[in-house]
Amino acid sequence: MRKKEKGFICTNCGYKDKYFHVVCPNCGAEDSMIEIEKYLEKKGSESSPSVFLLSDIKEEKIYRYPTLWRELDYVLGGGIVSGSVILLAGPPGVGKSTLALMLTDAFQSPMYISGEESLSQVGARARRIGVKDRVAFAFATSFDEIQAIVNSRNIDLLVIDSLQVMRAQKNVSFVSHNEARIFMSELVSLVKKKGITTLVLGHVTKEGAVAGPKTVEHLVDVVLYLNTTSRSSIRSLHVGKNRFGPSDGVMFMQMTEQGIIPLSEKVVLSESGEVGQAYTVVMQGNTPSIIDIQVLITPSYTNVPRRVIGGYPNDKFYLLLAVLEKKLGLKLYNKDVFVKVSGDYFWKDSGIDIAIVAGILSAYYNVALPGNVVWIGEVDLLGRVRFPENADVRKNVISSAGGSVADVSSIHDVKTLIQRWR
Repeated sequence: MRKKEKGFICTNCGYKDKYFHVVCPNCGAEDSMIEIEKYLEKKGSESSPSVFLLSDIKEEKIYRYPTLWRELDYVLGGGIVSGSVILLAGPPGVGKSTLALMLTDAFQSPMYISGEESLSQVGARARRIGVKDRVAFAFATSFDEIQAIVNSRNIDLLVIDSLQVMRAQKNVSFVSHNEARIFMSELVSLVKKKGITTLVLGHVTKEGAVAGPKTVEHLVDVVLYLNTTSRSSIRSLHVGKNRFGPSDGVMFMQMTEQGIIPLSEKVVLSESGEVGQAYTVVMQGNTPSIIDIQVLITPSYTNVPRRVIGGYPNDKFYLLLAVLEKKLGLKLYNKDVFVKVSGDYFWKDSGIDIAIVAGILSAYYNVALPGNVVWIGEVDLLGRVRFPENADVRKNVISSAGGSVADVSSIHDVKTLIQRWR
């Protein structure tokens, strides 16, 4: 007969000790230790879970809320999934609260709970960025308070601002990692039962990780990171985790007095263009963005002409220049060539090759390209152009912006078009 195990066990983390502790030495949970014998009896009395075949499991239809921006919908895989729990993390002051307030416009009965700023501060920001009046606000810092609010109202979006000040119990004075984990676990359980879409704001450490226990990220469905870039007003939003879609999307936004504006929406396509400027659609993961290429070519007064490009691999840039010199006879040996790929990001997408070529030819021949013509395509070493991956997605974005795709199959076609536009 098996000898009965003596001592105590933490029901929260499984830590065992022959002595009883009010606070678990391992995880810090309070009043979580019981006798091992009682724990085993309770565990043995629990009924076994039901088992199903794949054919017996019904597939639930996923409803997605379209957001304010097409680009953000692409990042999320089609919009915000109804009933999902999203963690939006970023350094203090990056714009998490502003973004959260703007996202409330996609819902009919949003509830914004602030635990850091006063309601007057949150209200002032909401008015400044034009948040609709259907948003309800409350100040709370504990799960009990939030549960009471959720149970008393019909809510389709719950915003928690922010995780770092929330407590599992109202009488707790210090928010430890364990307290944050317990709060998040209880919150997820509550909103999942009620089917409430939830957005939780959280800070990140200097190393770029979400402040708090790592288990918090495992509890949620989606993790989004909002970060600053080299330009003070530009923000990048990228997906760290997504149970309902791709996890490699990124979008760029600009902070303004009126809120956040996606950079792609700041690009306005018009018939008139500038010399050396060409528009293209770049893909980051599954997310398309319209950006512009700017090229400047000047006489070189050094023994070695300068070749400078920002936001694009140098080796690919040098190959494009070599193809232009070989196939089109461009004389660049005595020219400095400067290229800027917009977006404050390093793009490795070969689908923008032809836009760089078009920008270089525009600057070389001093001919402005039409501003409503968008260039997409990969260029090989023979000067041929082929459509890149996600060509249909790129074309849809171009069409939505009122532009047209440049019809070229080789770099010779680009030169022919430019000579026609002279």
